[in-house]
Amino acid sequence: MEGWIKDWRQEIESQIWQMPPLYYKVWQYLKYSANYEDIEVPAKDGSSTVIKRGQILTTLRKIAEDVGWYERGVFKKPSPSMISKILDWLKKNDMITVEVVNSSKTVITICNYDKFQSTNQEVVNSLRTDCEHTYKKEKKYNNIINNNIYTSNESSKVVSLEKKISKGESKKEKYDEEFEKIWAGYRKNAVETLPGSKKEAYKEFKKLLKKHDIETIKDHIRYYLIDCKRTGTKTKQLVNFLKKEDFDTPVEELYESARRKKQEQEIKIRVLG
Repeated sequence: MEGWIKDWRQEIESQIWQMPPLYYKVWQYLKYSANYEDIEVPAKDGSSTVIKRGQILTTLRKIAEDVGWYERGVFKKPSPSMISKILDWLKKNDMITVEVVNSSKTVITICNYDKFQSTNQEVVNSLRTDCEHTYKKEKKYNNIINNNIYTSNESSKVVSLEKKISKGESKKEKYDEEFEKIWAGYRKNAVETLPGSKKEAYKEFKKLLKKHDIETIKDHIRYYLIDCKRTGTKTKQLVNFLKKEDFDTPVEELYESARRKKQEQEIKIRVLG
């Protein structure tokens, strides 16, 4: 692989920068692998497929192999299903499109490739202005519901690049302030999982507000995050937690139940000792 591409510094302020490292590695791999010019790829049946500038003809297994790494002398690579999950995330964030050519081959297109890799200075200047305008809108949110989960007073920085394009202008989902605080805290404190769909979680949150007051919802989320950290349990995605949690149970009962379980465990350990 030869040549170079343009890489934009603002990516360190984007949502993908906050995802697990493999997400960004796959994103960089796709940008590096994309064709700089149109090429014609012959097929076994004598036909051919034109892979355009900004596109890659590849497979999930090849991507997994190419983004692998060595750990203590042992080569490791992600599963094709993990690569598929990452590609789905990139699609949802309007970074790529994916077209399945046949049972094994896939054409991936980098969105706005010509714009980001343009050599036209006017286009570059226009893009720089757009980027600066977007990132000036980033917000800082307070820690989740001012609870005792955090040991730091720093606020959680949440940058969202989820955009809806309408008439050439970027439009973004709007959420109320209380939900933004909950989302930021849940995202920071979740154990070994991603928070899931923000939009779907917000829908469940609004449904719950019709039945329960905001403090009850906060208390249950606070207890759940603390309990997951205490037990090392993998956290559910926020939308699933909001759907399945029994908010009718007083949170005091949950804390008392956890206290009893801890005492029982300590007694068993003493007996075994």
